[in-house]
Amino acid sequence: MKKRVWRQIEKKIQKWLTTLKARGNERLTLMIIPHNEAHIFSLQLSKFAILYALLIMLTIMVTSGFSVRLQQNIREEAAELYLAENAYQEEREKYMQHYRRLRRFHEGFRENLQVLLTNSELSLDEEILYREDRELNKLAEEGLMRESQALLRLWQTAHEEQQSGGLLEKKFLLKEEKLPEKITYGSEVRQFRKLHLALKDTLGVLRFFRNFVKERETVQRSLPYFWPLAGGHFTSFYGPRLSPFGYARDFHTGIDLADEIGTPVYAAADGYVTMSGYNGGYGIHIRLQHRFGYQTLYGHLSASYVYPGQVVKKGQMIGRLGSTGRSTGPHLHYEVRLLDRHLDPLPYLTSL
Repeated sequence: MKKRVWRQIEKKIQKWLTTLKARGNERLTLMIIPHNEAHIFSLQLSKFAILYALLIMLTIMVTSGFSVRLQQNIREEAAELYLAENAYQEEREKYMQHYRRLRRFHEGFRENLQVLLTNSELSLDEEILYREDRELNKLAEEGLMRESQALLRLWQTAHEEQQSGGLLEKKFLLKEEKLPEKITYGSEVRQFRKLHLALKDTLGVLRFFRNFVKERETVQRSLPYFWPLAGGHFTSFYGPRLSPFGYARDFHTGIDLADEIGTPVYAAADGYVTMSGYNGGYGIHIRLQHRFGYQTLYGHLSASYVYPGQVVKKGQMIGRLGSTGRSTGPHLHYEVRLLDRHLDPLPYLTSL
């Protein structure tokens, strides 16, 4: 019973296919008749051929429309990225100019402070208090009074030895029997002592400021506020983006800076190397550990000049730009991390 049913179904299907083939092979004639009717052009096409031609034309039209729309979207996105890059370039140049002015001022101030401290080195180890003008006058007079009393005692001793032919007679050449009751100093001496005390106060303040500047400089050298490339321009920023390897979206954990292969790459802060070598999508890359929990990563390099455990300084060349690993072209993939948490590197590049 089942075989009979299947045979009937097969016959119906074969009959339907035969009918479809027969109708599809039916030919239609297209005739082109000139005005003078000298020669008539005719073209015979089957229904299948006409159907195929219509399907091909429809596919071409849909594909063309999709391509035009996609190209318009790409152009709009490229224009937005171009404007954003120009804005970032202008902002970076402004910060770089401010940084260079601040650096020149800092270097000049440090040189002047060093000269002042060197010239006054004899008072650096004394206890310094910041005193007012009246207190300086009082201290100056007290100091001069102590010196005058000591000198009077010395003269008294010299006078006694003069009478007994002591050696101090030759030193002081005392010819009078009468000794001075007290010793007075002129205004110039008192002013000199006052200025000397004021200088000691100022040196104490400058020493504190010098230590503060030195500690601040140490902290600044340990923070990754630095442009890690000798040149370069932005090609991709931190955050969600359209993947360069397809039309899917992904999260970019760093910033891409493009330039020629071989461009020097510098350490963004003082620290030591925790990893240097080839590692999958990063290619040849370097990881640095800094103070306060900061880490920086430099990916897609063409060469690395450091080794794990090596201590590096801020601005030291550690490698060269390349296109190793999962890369679409020569660029530096730069990351900033704090306690293994990714941060946006842009504020650290524009706050120099």
